[in-house]
Amino acid sequence: MRRFAATATAVLALATAPLAQAPDADWLAAQPDWIELDDAASVTQLSLSVDQLDDLDLHDAAGQKLGEVEEVIGLADGTVIGLAVELDDAAGAGDDEVVVPIASVRRDGERLTTDLTPDALQALPQWDD
Repeated sequence: MRRFAATATAVLALATAPLAQAPDADWLAAQPDWIELDDAASVTQLSLSVDQLDDLDLHDAAGQKLGEVEEVIGLADGTVIGLAVELDDAAGAGDDEVVVPIASVRRDGERLTTDLTPDALQALPQWDD
């Protein structure tokens, strides 16, 4: 009976957990040191250069366009932190640029996708270049 109760509790916790939320705030720790990376820099996580990422569209898992990559954000040592994405109206914000953590973005062929919801995107830190 205890095993059933523990299993039921775990299943209930997973079933009620919010899906596709913004990532943990720990990645924000270096925010004061964020810079725009040079066009020649490599974004190894996506196997593209900064220049190649510029103006690519970011889509949700269903293929809906959420916005467009404007900048690649990182640290002075070249570490990539995220992508500054100008959100579309479909994502709930016009002309706002937010920093999407690089760990939340994947490359599917020539398309960039994320599991973040429009609400989660709006909750991300803004980028003001």
